[in-house]
Amino acid sequence: MQSRKSIFLFLGLLLLTAGLLAQPRWVKKYPVDAKFYIGVGNASKIKNSNYVDVARNIALNQIASGIAVSIQSTVSQEVVEKSGMATESFQSNITAIAKADLSDYELVESYESASDYWVYYRLSKETFQSNFEKRKSVAIAEATKYFTDAQNSEKQGNLKETLISLLKAGNSLSGFRGMGLTLENSSQPQFLDVEVFSKLGKFLSALEITLEPESVSAKMFDPESKFVNIGLSYRIDGISKPLGGIALQAFLQKGKADIVQVQPTSEAGKSTVRFSNLKSTGEAVIAVTLDCKTLIGAECQQLSLPERRISVKVPAPNIFIQSPEPTAGNKIREMFASQGWQVVDDKAKADFFADIKANTTNGAEMSGVFTTFADGSVAVLRTKGNEEIFRINLTKIVGGGRDFDMARKTALNKMADEFVLKIKETLF
Repeated sequence: MQSRKSIFLFLGLLLLTAGLLAQPRWVKKYPVDAKFYIGVGNASKIKNSNYVDVARNIALNQIASGIAVSIQSTVSQEVVEKSGMATESFQSNITAIAKADLSDYELVESYESASDYWVYYRLSKETFQSNFEKRKSVAIAEATKYFTDAQNSEKQGNLKETLISLLKAGNSLSGFRGMGLTLENSSQPQFLDVEVFSKLGKFLSALEITLEPESVSAKMFDPESKFVNIGLSYRIDGISKPLGGIALQAFLQKGKADIVQVQPTSEAGKSTVRFSNLKSTGEAVIAVTLDCKTLIGAECQQLSLPERRISVKVPAPNIFIQSPEPTAGNKIREMFASQGWQVVDDKAKADFFADIKANTTNGAEMSGVFTTFADGSVAVLRTKGNEEIFRINLTKIVGGGRDFDMARKTALNKMADEFVLKIKETLF
């Protein structure tokens, strides 16, 4: 018996040793090759159902990090600061560039054991540098053209075209900001990215957005539009000049509401934002800023655009809960109260009322388990005029129990919980 145990132990050690010996060298020791950026990813097959993707992403992130370190080592910290970027933002930007250029990496090898998966990728440094320089050359050419257009428009006093050309120049260089790009056709020791973002930053800081009024009050679900007047101007030498033809956008930073598309500013630099149907209580916040996508055909990258905020005060409305079925009625009543609504007992004093309907149908009995199906609806209506705001319908919510009464209670409880969840999704 003892000799048999020894044999099994010997065979186990032999198999373990054979498994370790079968591992590629790159699994045991991280590979190094001066001609390549290298990434080795490892993922547990037990913990990750998508272990191949997990390991691959780890490897590619390692390659991107290697590229970022290489680029950062060639860049002057002074130039980064002059471009108006924080060091952390520059590092994040470089990493994003590196990931964007991971298009020519190659799979060297993969290996897996019973519990783990490893993958080895690499990217030629020469190939990456060639692609990187091509992208950089295109960006420099585009930015030089737009920057020249901006300078010419500024000389002509055309503020709109100056702004648009500067935004285009900035977007062209967004991935290379802080790298100290040489200004084309210039004998001066200038850097294009520094020049562009310095000029753009000064222009944007001179823009003034005004709101009248800055704070308004609105009622929940009121279809009548509220509006705020917007003014846009460019302040230079203590004088404000209206900016006409500039596309603006308004978007919710907090709360829920319907916002009407903001029209471009008039020649007098005026526009209006309209909104209605506030769907959340407390305070809604609407931000107003430049609409880059309309102005230059793309979202503005890495730019601090001027922005003003409209504060919309939405008082908590009163609601009356109308329900012959207490389970759903009580849970919905508690939910509205927890969200700041005033639940009242007099329908005449309510702004809204919730009309809850529910019924159940007995199913069958199987192996001592009884089933019941619940159907129901919740409609929230404006008390004045009975205008329906929204409706939720649920059918065939099944409940089980040792008898039909218990099955009925289970089904009604499940339906009530589903009502609460869907009302929250709709309103809050």
